[in-house]
Amino acid sequence: MKASSDHQQVASALHPGRTQHGTDNNALLATLRDFTYDHAELGCYVVPTSSLPTSIARHSDEAHCLALIVGPGLSIDWQQQMADWVIPFNEVDYLEPRADTLVLLGDGPIAIEWTKTAALLSNAQRAISVIYVLPNEWVSVQYRWNPKFVDVLDELARTTRQFHDMEPEEMPHGGMAAAASRGLTAVKSLKPSICGYVSKSGELIVSSW
Repeated sequence: MKASSDHQQVASALHPGRTQHGTDNNALLATLRDFTYDHAELGCYVVPTSSLPTSIARHSDEAHCLALIVGPGLSIDWQQQMADWVIPFNEVDYLEPRADTLVLLGDGPIAIEWTKTAALLSNAQRAISVIYVLPNEWVSVQYRWNPKFVDVLDELARTTRQFHDMEPEEMPHGGMAAAASRGLTAVKSLKPSICGYVSKSGELIVSSW
């Protein structure tokens, strides 16, 4: 029942010209699905575009794209997720304490980590290619991209490093306990818990999980 609902939501969110939708599969997508489903609900992989099914590859001018494997247990608002922009930002959790530099795709909730996708994003020109791989289908989305975002993300990452160097009492909002009492956790995005890439030879290399 949920698969049918997801399919209807995905279909209604498609944008002619910058999104593609299909159900065909290949060995790479099957491997990424199986590995992710065994370990997490959401995985992010940098993959050579040429290694994807032809129906996906022919719609991208980029040598590499991001494959986001979305597990069957996740519920995504695809109208929001496919909105045609990306938003660089820092997400802070004062309880951990932790700060991450992220790129929100569309209006989210899925966001990707800058440090794990910097090589791909730094080479992007007008768009970044993202393939959302669901249990029974996939959606290819071209998000508008400005190369100047790289400088913005570098600066955001610099501030997160400063945050991690702070002592608890030096943090804004009176430290972790005070921040937590005021609800300043600010963790709202959905980040992949597995990240990796596919080599030229087709080998899956997992960098973090």
